[in-house]
Amino acid sequence: IISSFLFLYLPILYTEGWQSLSQYYNNVQDYGAGYRIGRYRKRNDEIIIEATLKFTNTNSLIMTLPAGMRPLQHMNFVVAMNGGGGVTARLAKIEVRSDGKVQLQDTAPKTNDWISLTGVRFFTN
Repeated sequence: IISSFLFLYLPILYTEGWQSLSQYYNNVQDYGAGYRIGRYRKRNDEIIIEATLKFTNTNSLIMTLPAGMRPLQHMNFVVAMNGGGGVTARLAKIEVRSDGKVQLQDTAPKTNDWISLTGVRFFTN
């Protein structure tokens, strides 16, 4: 009886495999140097992103997530970013929009600065 109860009432954890975040915009690219290539996955209705990226543009569009991998409403995340000079980290804002656009909201990135999207998670419902 208990096993039947657990089977009927526990949610099934459905996880899709990792997908590459290979289509970046505005000179954004994977950081390299031993860091994981950018990727995302869907687990039930939760999207999980892992990426360390380098970029050169202020307030730039980083990528567009595909349909089915987007939040219903715009969301903001505070993430770690290079503070210039390669060593010092600081905080930056990332906006994930309901149309799938992921954009850096920062005023002073420099050439080859990095930003970490690892830990960005949101639900699609």
